[in-house]
Amino acid sequence: MDNDENNPNNTPGTQRNYHLFLTFDVESIGRFEVDLYALGDEVNLTLLYPPRFEKQIDPMKERINKVVRNVGYNTRAFETAPLKSPHNLTEIFPKIVDKRTTLNTRV
Repeated sequence: MDNDENNPNNTPGTQRNYHLFLTFDVESIGRFEVDLYALGDEVNLTLLYPPRFEKQIDPMKERINKVVRNVGYNTRAFETAPLKSPHNLTEIFPKIVDKRTTLNTRV
């Protein structure tokens, strides 16, 4: 999870933005990845799923939209696609590498 203090999406300064990356390895099905951006009360979602799960993805997408609504967010964009290869944290959050090699200082 990344609390985006730099606010690159030109949202109001008091609005908190979050980037969340989740992975689920379901033993009998395969790996799922969820990449979520919360921009105020709006959410952009990407769900990557095992290729053999394609037929079940539409009902799952509707359930996820319902959960998003029930916790007070609106889905602005929701993309789904088969997962071709797993992603690692430094691909999703490149700032992790920067934070390991730099110091954040203020004068």
